[in-house]
Amino acid sequence: MCGPPAVTTVNNKTVSVCTSFKNLGPSQGAVILIHEELHTLGLTEKPGYPDAAMDSSQITQLVMDYCGG
Repeated sequence: MCGPPAVTTVNNKTVSVCTSFKNLGPSQGAVILIHEELHTLGLTEKPGYPDAAMDSSQITQLVMDYCGG
């Protein structure tokens, strides 16, 4: 079993997608991919980066708010 449906590290160009990703709806899948893409572009996340502005749920909410989800 995988953990999250998709994962990457900050500034990494690769987003790994777990098999559970296929069970997501299109909107939820898009939000997760955009969330991970933000990390590839350098956005950090708490708690791994204590000085980061947001945690995972806040980043996801930001994506949903911006994209109308």
